[in-house]
Amino acid sequence: MPKYTSIAWVNRGPPVTVDSTGTSSDYGPFANATQFRLVDHMYGRSDSKSLDAFDDLLSVVRSPGFSPADLAGFTARKAEHALDVWTNTSGLFSSEDGWHESSVGIPLPRTRAKYKSEDDAPKFIVPGIVHRRLLPLVKLAVQDPESHLRHVYHWMAHKRYWTPPPPKHAPSSSQPLPVFPQAAPAPAPSSRSSSTSQQDPPSPVRVYTDCYNADAMLEAEEEIRRKPRVPGDTPDMEYIVLPMLLWSDATQLSSFGSAALWPIYLYFGNLSKYFRGRPTEFMAHHLAYIPTVSGPHVGDVA
Repeated sequence: MPKYTSIAWVNRGPPVTVDSTGTSSDYGPFANATQFRLVDHMYGRSDSKSLDAFDDLLSVVRSPGFSPADLAGFTARKAEHALDVWTNTSGLFSSEDGWHESSVGIPLPRTRAKYKSEDDAPKFIVPGIVHRRLLPLVKLAVQDPESHLRHVYHWMAHKRYWTPPPPKHAPSSSQPLPVFPQAAPAPAPSSRSSSTSQQDPPSPVRVYTDCYNADAMLEAEEEIRRKPRVPGDTPDMEYIVLPMLLWSDATQLSSFGSAALWPIYLYFGNLSKYFRGRPTEFMAHHLAYIPTVSGPHVGDVA
């Protein structure tokens, strides 16, 4: 099928001429220049447009706030550049959720050169490190009134013991005892030997299951209580210890290719390890994402 620059070929008549002033009504079956140009764009610029795409375009130009005057000087290249440099403030790593982007300088050695300190050494700048500030993250997690875990935190350290069950004695038998030849009676046992023959009850055994029943947390609590109180705190304000557990591993970003990030996860030791080990509980708080670093003299490291 030959290419046409307009839709005049539909009625096999002479080409339709469009008056730029808009005073002429010679637009074929269409009532005005706007309808004509839209249909001409539909059929005259590409063979891949569909009727649904044309309806989408109509909904755009009919939408509230759409004004042709706002398109003065606007081009496709300008649109692409604006999308490339745009920073979304409400996306996955939005500033509204407390995410920040920073760069880190890694001091590197230099051949046949000495420096007084690492601050004077040349640095390899690693951009694109996305992270959250630790204190706001902690406050957001422990003060969330809607959290389903707010009643299972172990805020106070304590010791945990297990008491073994007492030993079971051999049950008495109803069978008659065998008869042996009569022997001389044995001497009566002393009071000392009779007391030692009875077993003492088993002693409780201390159990270590989580951070909140470890000696380190008990000692940290005691150290906090010995310090002066914060001015303005009420006498019944409790001071607690919040153990923080950090973890990191590589995460593949797509099902193909080698793009990866190293997320840093934060867990709270005040929660039982049985809660932290459940993927469905979403115990991990995302603290940072470290990009993979590569260069001519640097292997892929994170």
